[in-house]
Parts: sequence; structure tokens; C-alpha cells
Amino acid sequence: MSQRLKRMTTILDKLVRQPTMALANMQDIGGCRAILADINELHRA
Repeated sequence: MSQRLKRMTTILDKLVRQPTMALANMQDIGGCRAILADINELHRA
């Protein structure tokens, strides 16, 4: 597993660029990624 967190400055920049965007509606603040060996592992996950 790995993670990628958005930095506060990146979040603020996005809110400035998109003034109608509400922080509560921002869908890409953080996420995780599973790296699997093959498609069968993907289906099991």
C-alpha cells in the first residue's frame, strides 16, 4: 500500500482557482493505492 497526501498549499490553490468549490466537496484531498501482483488479486481485493 502507498499513500499520497495533498499538501495544504495545493488544497488552498485549488480552492482559489475554483471559487465555487467547497472543501467538503473536494474529492481528491487524500487517497491510497494498492499495488497488486495480478488481476486475480485485484478481484479478491
